[in-house]
Amino acid sequence: MKVLLGMTLLLVATLLAAPAIQARDIVLGIGESVQVGNDRVTCGGGQGEVAAPLSTTDCQQWDDYSKTCLYERTVMSFNGVECVEECQHWDSYSKTCLYATKCEFNASQRLFVRTSCADFDTYDNVCRRTKQEKIIGSHGRR
Repeated sequence: MKVLLGMTLLLVATLLAAPAIQARDIVLGIGESVQVGNDRVTCGGGQGEVAAPLSTTDCQQWDDYSKTCLYERTVMSFNGVECVEECQHWDSYSKTCLYATKCEFNASQRLFVRTSCADFDTYDNVCRRTKQEKIIGSHGRR
């Protein structure tokens, strides 16, 4: 978001310094507009473009001995809302994830649906029952 704001300010400064020849629309990102002289600068996707979350990864399970990441979690972000796909049930002996949460992004409602395991069978190492929750606003789970 800071990068987008910085790019927006740089573009606005460039437009103010350049002589205005004619009015033009400039698309920067999603949802914001700025009027600069005869130019209207709009942050938004193209028509028909679907909003998509930004995905970043970090190491959830680190092996100190081999100095390697054994499992990466994924953090999905959209307009301040976060959903985390992470290992919910980890087997330390085999160093594998037995069940990982999943995030789905609903573009039309601009929210995430997170699926986690509500009933994990430790004998068979399987999830017997899942649970889904909506993540709305700034109450994303970490």
